[in-house]
Amino acid sequence: MRVATKETRSKSKRQSKSSIAVADADRPLFEALRALRLRLAAEAKLPPYIICTDVTLAELAAARPVDAQALHGITGLGNSKIARYGTALLATITEHTA
Repeated sequence: MRVATKETRSKSKRQSKSSIAVADADRPLFEALRALRLRLAAEAKLPPYIICTDVTLAELAAARPVDAQALHGITGLGNSKIARYGTALLATITEHTA
C-alpha cells in the first residue's frame, strides 16, 4: 500500500511572483499590464489568471509587440484572447513605450 505524504508530493506547479523574471527596465510596463489585467478581469467577473498569466505579461513587457500580428508570438495569447484583449494590451504597451 502506497501512502502519499507531504514529503513525497512534488511542489506546486504554480510559479511564485518572485520566480517571474522581469528586467528592471520592463518592470513599469509589467505592473501596468498587471493593473490592466485586474481591471479586465473585474469587468468580466473572472479571475485575473484567466485573462493571462504573469508569464504572459512578462513576455509582453519584454517583447513590446506593436500590432495584433506580433501578439500571436506571445505565449498564452491565442486568437480568442487577442480578439478580446489585444487592443487594450497594445494600448498599454504603446503608452509605456512612447
